[in-house]
Amino acid sequence: ARTVRGYSFFGDSYVYVIFEDGVDLYWARSRVLEYLNQVTLPEAASPRLGP
Repeated sequence: ARTVRGYSFFGDSYVYVIFEDGVDLYWARSRVLEYLNQVTLPEAASPRLGP
């Protein structure tokens, strides 16, 4: 990833992972999911991937 940004407000949190131009999107999404599955989140959390 070229850049990772995160912010939260009103109880919602967002993490943006920005890859270099030309990176295969399917590969990038699978890498993000791989790391997301390793994170311990609160029970009420529902992680989702955006476009």
